[in-house]
Amino acid sequence: QIYGIPTVLIPMYDGCANNPPYLWSHLEQCSMISFSYNLHARTKEVITHQKLVQYFPNPAAYRKCDHSNGNRVFFWLRRPEDIDFEAVLRMVRGGFDRIHVHLSPDSGAQNISLPVEASSYNVTTSRWFKSKDEFDKLLDEFNVLVCPRLSEGIGMNMLDGLARGMCVIANRDATHTEYIADGINGYLFDHNNYEPLDLRMVQSLGDMARIGVEDGYRNWCEQKASITEFLEDCSVRPTKLEVPIESARLLVRQYFSDFSAYTEHAKHISEIKDADDTEESEKSLGLQSGPAALVSPALLNKIEFSHGDRAIDLVRARMNRVPGWRNIKSMVPLALKNRVANALAKRAE
Repeated sequence: QIYGIPTVLIPMYDGCANNPPYLWSHLEQCSMISFSYNLHARTKEVITHQKLVQYFPNPAAYRKCDHSNGNRVFFWLRRPEDIDFEAVLRMVRGGFDRIHVHLSPDSGAQNISLPVEASSYNVTTSRWFKSKDEFDKLLDEFNVLVCPRLSEGIGMNMLDGLARGMCVIANRDATHTEYIADGINGYLFDHNNYEPLDLRMVQSLGDMARIGVEDGYRNWCEQKASITEFLEDCSVRPTKLEVPIESARLLVRQYFSDFSAYTEHAKHISEIKDADDTEESEKSLGLQSGPAALVSPALLNKIEFSHGDRAIDLVRARMNRVPGWRNIKSMVPLALKNRVANALAKRAE
């Protein structure tokens, strides 16, 4: 859209569900494929050319779980700040024979551990595996899955569990709520209110979960052809460039470096666009034509497009080729990253 080229958005619910309307308004000329009904409902009035789909994996590719050896709970500790071991324990306490915690948080931290009380239970742990096959082999040993995050874009870990016929336990938010009906094919809990769950129904809930994925996969196979048709239609849709290239580039940089500045900038552009509908309103506000009208002086001073910025981009590209750098980078505080970036920019200039 920045260059006047037809553009298709594929946003994820967990990353942008709470975006205010004015942020979506800058994308109204785009087309959109949504994997979440909730996200589709929130944006369809602004981005009118949309395709709503729901992904399901092929259940035939999964080994159906065994419910005959008691309740064996699997929990991936991805976001301990959201859902921790104690929360899981409160929900399944007294109803499990074994519990396994996969200690691989999204932050990449290696020093994470379980509380002392975990030693009182039949708890096993694992760290990151070299291949997905090793992870899948471990998951096949369990029949109860606790989803690791409060919300999802699609929810691949959740779908892995449903496709296996596991009893899946998830927070009551999308996209969990778009796949799980509480007490029918899984359990939904309320964050910060972890009530004990009745795990006597594990097998019946898991059986319904597997049936739901079988039906969902048939629907997904039918939808795939319509996605191609939707994309072909997007390629011929007329678009118009409403945000100048300088301002658009600034928005992109701010999104990744300073989200508060990005929000302020986006809101500023929205106000200018609303006021610029007529020539009279433009004159009354004393606005300039061109890029400067859409970027306030304070915001322009935030980031300058200079040799320093290009140097930073080059350094980032080189560092991303270093083995293990992405894991290291995830542990570096944002403030430190910004100081390093500013120092590189000054040196390059």
